[in-house]
Amino acid sequence: MPKFLMTRDEAAWSLGISLRTLSTIVARGDLRPVHLGGKTLFRPADLDEYVEVTAHDLG
Repeated sequence: MPKFLMTRDEAAWSLGISLRTLSTIVARGDLRPVHLGGKTLFRPADLDEYVEVTAHDLG
């Protein structure tokens, strides 16, 4: 079964950043988590979009 949501740890690992940096990105509103059953989760497509936008802004 494909995984549709990622935990904070998985999202941070996927982006190659720390949990603290992930929290900063979320606090800035650059990445929106999904809150489900008391958990903070992320859509892989949202992570991909964040990388694309960030890479575009840098380049």
